[in-house]
Amino acid sequence: MSDFNPENIKYLDVNTVNFAAESPIHDGRYLQFEDIRRYSFEIGYQLELNAAEGIVRILLQVGIKGHMKGSSRKPKLGKLTTESFFYLEDYADWIVEEFDEDGEPTAKLHELMNAILLGLAFSTTRGILTIRSLDTLLEGFILPVVAPQKLRQFQIE
Repeated sequence: MSDFNPENIKYLDVNTVNFAAESPIHDGRYLQFEDIRRYSFEIGYQLELNAAEGIVRILLQVGIKGHMKGSSRKPKLGKLTTESFFYLEDYADWIVEEFDEDGEPTAKLHELMNAILLGLAFSTTRGILTIRSLDTLLEGFILPVVAPQKLRQFQIE
C-alpha cells in the first residue's frame, strides 16, 4: 500500500440508477408531512473492481421509512440507488489479495481506500437525495453524516 494522496483519486461519474418516492395511504388518505414522527433509513452497497482500467464502482442503495405519529407503522417512503465511478492512479497499490473459504485468491480493495471512496459516494448520494426528494414526503429528510468505516458493514456481496 502506498501513502494516501487524494490527488490520485478521480471521481469520474455518478448516476442515479433509480429514485422512487412513495405516497402511502393510511386511513383512506395519502400520508402528509404532519403524519410522520421521524424517519429511518437502511443502506447497502456493492463494490466492484476493474483492474484493467483502475476503476472502482460503488452501487449505493438507500431505503427510507417513515415512523408515523400515534402508530407503530413504518411505511416505505422511498428508495434511492446511485452508482459512483472512481479512477485510482495508484490502483494496484490499494489491492489486497485475500483467500475465500475455498482457498482461492480474491482481490479486495484496502479497507482505508474502501472507506474513503464509500464516504465520497455516500456524501454525494446525500446531496442527490436532497434534490430528488423535493415536493415529496421525503422533502426535508437528510441522510445523517455517517463515518465511512461504519458504512463498510453494510456491504452486499
